Amino acid sequence: MESEKTNKNSPIINYLEQFKRSPYNFLNKPMVQDINYDKLIDQLIQFEGKKLDKQGNHIIYKDGHGIDTIGYGLTSKQYITKGKINETEARQGMKMHIDKEVLPHLKNKAYWGNLSENQKIALTSYVYNIGSGAFNTKSPSLQKALSESNWNEAAKQMDFGYTDTKNPGLKTRRDKEQRLFLQDYDKINQLPTFKDYLK
Repeated sequence: MESEKTNKNSPIINYLEQFKRSPYNFLNKPMVQDINYDKLIDQLIQFEGKKLDKQGNHIIYKDGHGIDTIGYGLTSKQYITKGKINETEARQGMKMHIDKEVLPHLKNKAYWGNLSENQKIALTSYVYNIGSGAFNTKSPSLQKALSESNWNEAAKQMDFGYTDTKNPGLKTRRDKEQRLFLQDYDKINQLPTFKDYLK
């Protein structure tokens, strides 16, 4: 009985329990298993262009490639033919596009479950911008880094359009996505080490 009590109070047991309660355990499995849409959309609308009329409705504008766009990066005829949409429709349209065109190409990857919430949001933002086709076929180095849980390299490879002088906003977007992707990784490095529990 005495040895059992001692084991329960040992530094290594306390250390392991601390990590079990943290979002960053040894198996690298995040406590948050899916994506927070409100947080994701709030992140995305920082980057996506928009044009509003005097009543605050979203109206059609040309994106950086001259494509008719409305709301937050919506190019579907479903929205373009309307000519204008309100803020709720713009956010709902973004969510529908994410559900249909983005997340299916991410959730089927083995590494998706290893990502923290912020990493999922950063990666979803990246794929929303470059398109799932480019992500699946033109990003082998990024795919490899994600599969190997090499977060620093993965962030580095999230660089599409980084040097595009015609669209300098992409550099700003990539910088923010990369920082968000590594935010939780930096927190892991700041967690107490086992030596801290021996003091």
